[in-house]
Amino acid sequence: MSANPPTRGADGQPSGPNPDNVIDIRNATKHFRIYDDSVAGPIRDALSFWPWKSAGGKKNYKEFTAVDDVSLTVERGEIIGIIGPNGAGKTTLLKMIAGLLSVDDGDIHVAGRVTSVFVQGVAAHPEFSGRENIYHNGLLFGMSPEEIRDRTDWIIDFSELGEAIDRPFRTYSSGMQARLLFSISMSIDPEIFIVDEALTTGDARFIEKCQQRLGEICSSGATVLFVTHALTQVMALCDRAYLMEKGQLTASGDPETVVASYNKSIFQKEVNTVDQNGESNLISSGGSGAMELNKVRLLDEEGHEGKGFQSGKPMTIEIEYEHSLGEDAEFNIVMWALRASDLVRVAEFNTLELVSPEGGPSQAGLVTLKKRGIVCVHFNPLLLLNDKFSFWIRFFSNRIMCCNYYNVASFYAGKSTRPGRDELVFMHPGEITVRPPSDRGTS
Repeated sequence: MSANPPTRGADGQPSGPNPDNVIDIRNATKHFRIYDDSVAGPIRDALSFWPWKSAGGKKNYKEFTAVDDVSLTVERGEIIGIIGPNGAGKTTLLKMIAGLLSVDDGDIHVAGRVTSVFVQGVAAHPEFSGRENIYHNGLLFGMSPEEIRDRTDWIIDFSELGEAIDRPFRTYSSGMQARLLFSISMSIDPEIFIVDEALTTGDARFIEKCQQRLGEICSSGATVLFVTHALTQVMALCDRAYLMEKGQLTASGDPETVVASYNKSIFQKEVNTVDQNGESNLISSGGSGAMELNKVRLLDEEGHEGKGFQSGKPMTIEIEYEHSLGEDAEFNIVMWALRASDLVRVAEFNTLELVSPEGGPSQAGLVTLKKRGIVCVHFNPLLLLNDKFSFWIRFFSNRIMCCNYYNVASFYAGKSTRPGRDELVFMHPGEITVRPPSDRGTS
């Protein structure tokens, strides 16, 4: 929604911005109070005669810092993306820029008319028709009556509501409501356009239309600042990007570098939550007992032990074993990758049915093992993706199960932290055939 640009800081004094910057933020901070009693707490604070402290001299609220000492500048015509996890303070920062939230400390200056679209949508009157809501919301966006009349046909066409445009808004489905509100937002030719995850509602085809329109706005010379989880969109549209975590800007620069920092942060957080099963979980749950596993380690392509691996890159499983079947006993090794959330089998490795990365059988058969040693299973490339996994390991000899180890060696497998050519999701099976040129079309 449109808002008068904030030009003064928390102290009420002119901020004195750099004239080259259309958005100038200096040490902006925003606090929120979280009350012990969400109903009575704010009322007590609002009543001047009520003591601001509860019994015992303690505050009846906790203070939460949503935006913590943030500084950034945006030049006219720049396209800036802000990425980060949920709860990082991104929406709060955009609302401060749009003038919808006050600044507690620091100051924000915006040189130009701001048009902002937030994920909650613009206000709509349920009893108004769609056409009446176009006029109502157009005024909220700062358009003149003449501008609204000129753009109404475009909005109706873009929203694809047809004759439904004259029905009450309350009779629309959620998808129809989203299409109308987004179409109004996208009809504007803004000076400064602030978008907060506003392209996440509606059907896939309409979202694609909105993304194309956003690209047109970005190409028009407008200054655009938007929050999104669509990292490919950030890399495609933005001149620069910022990473926001826990209320602070932790990375800035070209979009690919910032996206890489975000991916690395997500990857590490997932790895840190992996259950540390490892060798402590090496408890056999069946079998003859002729084979015993002493240790299982997971190694990356450089031979370092770890709990996080990238899809498309090598991973090795080292299994330290000891068996009682004599020297040079032959074993069939079967392993399943288990999804950690429900322990469902998602992939199988079987020495009797080995498949090479290029396709086809590769050294399939029994494995001859000394009484003690280490079996190394190489996955090159690893094709598991974006989840936590563990292994179910079985050794067979003469079709008799010698050991059965369940939920062993937990790990996380994710995409490459660096977007680009080295980001391999999986090796897709395929084949090539060659045939002579077709004589179709000749007389």
